[in-house]
Amino acid sequence: MSAEEYQRKAQLFLDLARHVTNSEDRATMIRMAAFWKERADEIEQNERQQQQQAPPKKEPESERS
Repeated sequence: MSAEEYQRKAQLFLDLARHVTNSEDRATMIRMAAFWKERADEIEQNERQQQQQAPPKKEPESERS
């Protein structure tokens, strides 16, 4: 799953929490939202690290001046 999909799940649980009247259920929904948000953040962090570690693209010799 992508970070965006995890973020959508987090938002879904926050939306559900707004409509739940039972405080224990609301707290559970908020915890679930936090869980999915953390997963999204982890993926985004991993993607940033991979981009930083990627070697720079070499210019083809035919394009060098």
